[in-house]
Amino acid sequence: MDAAIVGQVIPRLQQQMVPAARCRDGLADFYERLAVLNPDVIGGRVPDDAFFLADPRG
Repeated sequence: MDAAIVGQVIPRLQQQMVPAARCRDGLADFYERLAVLNPDVIGGRVPDDAFFLADPRG
């Protein structure tokens, strides 16, 4: 992909950073589904609670 195109697209993506702890249920479901399909994709196991860190900004 051309770098100029990427440079134009990124500002329009409207992505938001969300701490993993805030979307834990959705992420856990996603990782559980991946584990069923192909456990090797996620290192052989669903991430534990330590993966879902709280937002250090409060």
